[in-house]
Amino acid sequence: MSRKVADSNFKKLLGKAKNYLLVHSGFDVAPIRKRIEQIPDARWLESQRQQRFDIHSDTRSLDLIHFFRDANLKPDYRELYFELQEELEPLVNRIADYYQNNGFLVRMLLTQMAPGSEIPEHVDSGPALMNCHRVHIPITTNDKVIFTVDGEKKNMQVGEFWEIDNSQDHSVENQGNEDRIHLIVDWMPNLSGQSEEDVLASLH
Repeated sequence: MSRKVADSNFKKLLGKAKNYLLVHSGFDVAPIRKRIEQIPDARWLESQRQQRFDIHSDTRSLDLIHFFRDANLKPDYRELYFELQEELEPLVNRIADYYQNNGFLVRMLLTQMAPGSEIPEHVDSGPALMNCHRVHIPITTNDKVIFTVDGEKKNMQVGEFWEIDNSQDHSVENQGNEDRIHLIVDWMPNLSGQSEEDVLASLH
């Protein structure tokens, strides 16, 4: 398991918390939820994430911004991002403000979990995932969706922004009767004053 770091000053959760860091709360997700509800069901099947990773076999996803370090020199903004850009920009601005506008988006995706599904315990790895702030934003959820990080359980609420420490064991289960849809945002800080291209090159 690789845990290479591009900058020794990087700290998950900014060093403020152990497993979860509340970045923002009370955000109105109704506009983005309305747009997501209009996405055809077939489009959710286009992503290969659930095929590439066994732990995500119970999920469906939509890529908005993709970065795969062995194939991409920079984040790949997908068509869906631009379709939803008007609704996404206020959300992105909140994240950027919290991290003091130091950094850039490296990945963004929507993930859907059906009732009765789960994501088994796992640890993320690789330089890009270990050097970003991974933020989960519930768009639709219920009180029986439980996120667990390093043994600590949390029921994230709609409109909250939670950074999780994805370098620790984490899992999710949806034991409710509704789909769970999260927007996942990876924010890559630039702690060394480099260009975005240099930061990404250091991850290869």
